[in-house]
This record gives sequence, C-alpha cells and structure tokens, in this order.
Amino acid sequence: MTEAMIRQRIEDLASALRAKDIERVMTLYAPDIVSFDVGPPLRYGGADSKRRAWREALGAFAGPIGYDVRDLRIATQADLAFVHSLNHVRGAAWGCGCAGPPACGASMASGWSCTITCQSRQSSSAATLSLTSRRALEKCAPHES
Repeated sequence: MTEAMIRQRIEDLASALRAKDIERVMTLYAPDIVSFDVGPPLRYGGADSKRRAWREALGAFAGPIGYDVRDLRIATQADLAFVHSLNHVRGAAWGCGCAGPPACGASMASGWSCTITCQSRQSSSAATLSLTSRRALEKCAPHES
C-alpha cells in the first residue's frame, strides 16, 4: 500500500462527503468495518451500520457541505497503513436537529473531528476511529503551527 494510494482514497472520501454521496462513501469501507465514535452506539460493526451513521450525519445538513482534511499523517508498511487527520465539516444544518426540512429552518454549523484509520490491502478499511462530539466540535479547532 503506497502513500499516494492512501492520499487518493482520502481525497475520494472527502469528495464523496462534500457531494453527500453515501454510496460512493461506502465503496471506501470494507464490509466488515469496525468504527468507533464518541456518541451512541460508540461502536459500529459492519458496513450497514456505518451507512446508517453516515446517512444520519449527512442528513443533518440542509444543503451542500464543506469537508476539508488537515494535518494528514500516513504510515505504511507492507500491506498496512495507519492514517490520522483532523477533519473540518461545515454547512447549513437543520435548526432543530432533525434530518429533514423542519419548520424551524437551518443555521450554519461548523466542526472538527479527528479520524484514525487502519487500512489493509486485503480490505479497504479494517478499522476506523472517529473522535467527534457535536458539543466539542462547536468549541474547538486545531492549533495553528
């Protein structure tokens, strides 16, 4: 697995997220993905669970979203790659927190998350850890270096 391959996969994911294209997002995950998050259920097992989580997350935005990857770090050895990054998402979010056009309208939302992944040549993504909290996202941003 080369660093260039991993960088392309990360850009493909960012592009799919910006387009809110869940099917394209899911092509980047292995069927047996294990994903951890700070919100319930904390652990997602399998692609169907990850698809539901992305559908809910992307459905919270009223329109297009911005998604940028910062501080991307990649370590590869043989068939494994470990990747971590800070990710910035922003867009108009439904004001009442529901995943549809509510009467309450939409407001701008912006937040940061940290993603850590292990990828192997045999499976697209063996494990993903995404440390994201809506409350924390409202108040933090990466430190400028």
